[in-house]
Amino acid sequence: MNNWLALGIIAIVLIILIGNFSTVRRNAKTPLRKKSLNDLQETLPRTNKTSHQMPSIPQNQPHSDANKTSKQEQ
Repeated sequence: MNNWLALGIIAIVLIILIGNFSTVRRNAKTPLRKKSLNDLQETLPRTNKTSHQMPSIPQNQPHSDANKTSKQEQ
């Protein structure tokens, strides 16, 4: 009689697992999308395609940890 809580939890877990499997089996028959993403057509025209280039920034002083520590000590 003391095991009713453990048996109840096991029964609930089994019911949840069986419910999840039936949901997966039902959804596996119908695809989520009508067309795959690779088969879709582009709707926005892409004109003036150029490669993206970031402007270069000239560095006057090299960045290093040695310069930072010497400035903090002063």
